[in-house]
Amino acid sequence: MRKQMKNILLAGACAAMVCSAVCGVSAWQAPVAQADEATPVLEIGRKNLLLEDNIQIMFQVKTDNAIVSDSDVKLLVWTQPQEAYTYGTQNTVIGYNANKTFEEEPYYVYTELAIKQMTDDVYVCAYANVDGTEYYSAPAKYSILEYACNKLDKTEAEPTQDEDLKVLLGKMLDFGAAMQTLKEYKDDRLANADYVYVRLAEGDTFADGFNYGLFQEDEKVAVYGDLSHAMYEELLVTEDGVEKLVVPAEKLVIEDKEEPEVPEEPEITYTEVAKNYVIADYAAGTQYADNEEHVLDEYVTITTTDCHFTSELRIYASGENDGQVIISATNLISQISMNIGDNADILNIYGSEDGIAWTEDPIAQVTSKSSYSDVTVSFDSKAYQYLKLDVAGTEQLRIKEFTLTLLSTNDKPVVADPTQAEKNLVKAEAERDSFTLAALEVVAAGSVELPTVGSNGVVISWELVSQLANVSLKDNVLTTSANPASDTTITLKATFTCGEGEDAASVSKEGYTVAWKHKDEAVVVEETKVSVKIQDYASANGWTNGKQYSSVKLDNNITVSASGGSNTGKYYTSGYEWRTYQTESAKITITAANGKTIKSVKITYNISNTGTLKNGTTNVSSGTMVQVNNGTITFSVGNTGSATNGQVKITAIEVVYV
Repeated sequence: MRKQMKNILLAGACAAMVCSAVCGVSAWQAPVAQADEATPVLEIGRKNLLLEDNIQIMFQVKTDNAIVSDSDVKLLVWTQPQEAYTYGTQNTVIGYNANKTFEEEPYYVYTELAIKQMTDDVYVCAYANVDGTEYYSAPAKYSILEYACNKLDKTEAEPTQDEDLKVLLGKMLDFGAAMQTLKEYKDDRLANADYVYVRLAEGDTFADGFNYGLFQEDEKVAVYGDLSHAMYEELLVTEDGVEKLVVPAEKLVIEDKEEPEVPEEPEITYTEVAKNYVIADYAAGTQYADNEEHVLDEYVTITTTDCHFTSELRIYASGENDGQVIISATNLISQISMNIGDNADILNIYGSEDGIAWTEDPIAQVTSKSSYSDVTVSFDSKAYQYLKLDVAGTEQLRIKEFTLTLLSTNDKPVVADPTQAEKNLVKAEAERDSFTLAALEVVAAGSVELPTVGSNGVVISWELVSQLANVSLKDNVLTTSANPASDTTITLKATFTCGEGEDAASVSKEGYTVAWKHKDEAVVVEETKVSVKIQDYASANGWTNGKQYSSVKLDNNITVSASGGSNTGKYYTSGYEWRTYQTESAKITITAANGKTIKSVKITYNISNTGTLKNGTTNVSSGTMVQVNNGTITFSVGNTGSATNGQVKITAIEVVYV
C-alpha cells in the first residue's frame, strides 16, 4: 500500500544563467518506471522565493514511497529548456543538506541569481536513482518574475494581502530592471515592465514546451499544437512559417476547445403598478427651502425648491418665490393622478430620462380650480423616470395626494399597494373594542400562547412594549422565567395584517396587557455546619505557644471572639487549648455575618478549678448542643463550685447556621 506523500523543499538560484530563446521544443514527459508498491513517485510541488540576505528560488519535491530517502533525491537544474530532461544534461545538481530548512522542511541551496536575472526562467526536474533505476518528476519552470507576478495579482495564483511585501516586490523589480539596463542584459525584457500571464489550451505549448508564461503586451510568441480554439483566430499571426500569438493587454486563459455559451438576454416584461402617496402622511418640511428632499418610500423621492411640504404640497409661483417640484422614481412613470386645488392656475409637467435634461415643452398641462379635484395625466406611449411640476401663473397650487403609475419589470419589480378593502379590514380589527387579552395570564415562571388570528382572517403578530426582566416573546408565545415579587402586567403591541407579502395591509396598536401573577412558594432553608479543632486551626494559622489570640474564624460567615484580660485567649500546646479565665470576666462571643442565623452551637473544652461555660445563668457542659436561632450568642466563664478562679480550656467549636 502506498504511503502518504512526504515533502522535500529544494531551493536554488544560479549566478550566471544565460537563457537563450529556443524554438520548437515540445512538451516533455519524464521516463517513469512501472508503478507498484515499491515504486517511488516524484513530483514538483510548491514553488516559492526565500527573501532573506539574498534571493533563492525554492522547489518542493513530493514522494509517496519511503524507499526514497532525502539523500536519494536530487534536483536537476537547467538554464534553458530541454527536449529531454534527463540526468547528465543538467547545468547543476543540488544535493541534500540537513542544515538547511524552510518551515521545518529540508531544502537544497545553490548559488543565488544575479540581480539582473530576475526575468530568467529556471527549469528543474526531481531525480532519484534507487538500486540502479532512475526516477524523474515532470519538469517545472519558475523565475523571480513569476513569483512577483503571482503575489501582485498578475497571474492565476492567490495574491498577497501583505502591503509591505507588495512595496518590497515593486522596489525589487525596479532594482532588477536598473541592473539590466546598467549591464545591457536583456533590456528588452526589463523586470519592472508590464507583463501579461498567458496559459494556452491543454495540448498547446510555447517554444519552451510549457503551456503558460509571462509576456509583454503585443509581444509575438511562437505557439505549437492544435491551435483550433476560436479565441486564437484574431490573435495568431504567421512569421517565417511559424504561427505566433500576439499577446493581448488582458490576461489570456484558454482552458478548452469549446466555444463558451452566450446567455440569452432575458425578455423584459412591463406591468403597471399604481403607488399612492398622501402628503399628510409624511414629515413636514421647511417653507421656501432649496432642494429639500423627501423620501416617500423605496421607489419615489420628491425634491422641493421654494415650496412647502406640509399637510399639502404647496407650489408657489410669485415673483419672490417661484418654486418647482421634482419627482424622481426608481422605475419609469407612465401616468400621474393628483388631487389638486386652491387657485385657478396652470401646472406644467415636464419629463426627463436622467433628471438633468428636461423636455423643452411641457408633456402635459393641468388647470387647477379653487376647490380640490382629481386630475389624471397619461403620457401616451412615452414614460419618464423624472417629472418636474412648475406652476405657470402667479398663484400657488396645492396637492393633497397623488398616484404614480410605475412600470414594474422582472429586473426592477414594484410591489403594489394594499387594496382599500384590505386596509379597511385591518383598521376595523385594530379598532374592535371586543378584542382584548383580559382573559390571559401567566403565573410565576410559565408561558401563555397569544391569539394569532382575528376576525375575517386577519393575522395578528405581537411585540413586547414593556421590556421586563425574565419576560420573552417568540413565535407569539409569551414566556416568563421567574416569579415576580408581586402581581404585575406585561404590555404588548399587536400588528394586524391582511394580505400576503410586501403588499399586505397592516395596522399596529399598543396597549394590550397580560397579567403576570405572583405565586407564593415554600421557603427552603439550607443549613451549614462548620467546625474547627483548636490544634488544627493553630497549626494552620501559625499560632505560638503562650501567645494571646483574640478570634477564630470558622468560615467566611462565622467568627468566634475571646475577650477578657491579658491571659484570656492564650494558646497552649500542652493540651492544644485556647484558654479563658473566670477571674478576667472572660467572654466567648460567636457572631454570624449579615443575613445568616446561628441555629446551634457546641463547644468542647477542658476545665481547671471547676470552671464552666455559662449561657446567661445556665451552665453549659463541654460538648453540649445549645440552640440559638439568632445572629449572635455570648458565653461567660463561671464556676461549678464556690471558688471564683475557674478556667475553661477550649479544644473544639462547632456551629450550625442558615
